Amino acid sequence: DDFSYGLVLDSKNDVFITGLTKGSTNLSTPGAVQVTFGGGSEDGFIAKFAPCPKNFALISSNNSPVCTGKSLDISASGGISYTWSNQNLTLTNPSVLNSGRYTVTVTDMNSCTDTISTLVTVHSLPVVTTSSNSPVCAGNQLNLNATGGISYFWSGANGFVNNNQNPVLQSVTSLNSGTYTVTVRDTNNCT
Repeated sequence: DDFSYGLVLDSKNDVFITGLTKGSTNLSTPGAVQVTFGGGSEDGFIAKFAPCPKNFALISSNNSPVCTGKSLDISASGGISYTWSNQNLTLTNPSVLNSGRYTVTVTDMNSCTDTISTLVTVHSLPVVTTSSNSPVCAGNQLNLNATGGISYFWSGANGFVNNNQNPVLQSVTSLNSGTYTVTVRDTNNCT
């Protein structure tokens, strides 16, 4: 049998309840003061009700925005268990389809919960188009062309490097024959 005798609200808005537990089992109430009357047992108790804290969940990392194919890492802190609403916390090969709001429910050691969310953006890779006027005869110019970004880095035969969008190689020789590669960076810093 449990009896409550009173509720108290202190100056910090903490709520306390006082009461008594009775029983012939001689079980004690942890943290209570044991008082014995006439062979029976009664435990007096004072319990403090601690409301759950607000806003204790934190997004501790979110490397968004990322480009398609780059690792996306999201993590939360503030508790002992975490339940995410969207997929995995680390996506090693994310696509634009992984963009959106990720929500996590954080539970602390007192079983209090807090929910927080973060926005994730995964940018698509630039759509690159390349062309050239190859094949060309020795002594003519080779025109390399690329579109789809805001910066370009070309590399190729005979140690060729160039950061122009459309470089021109003048008076080419057989040493200029080979594969030419361009790395294109877009406005989202994706390559």
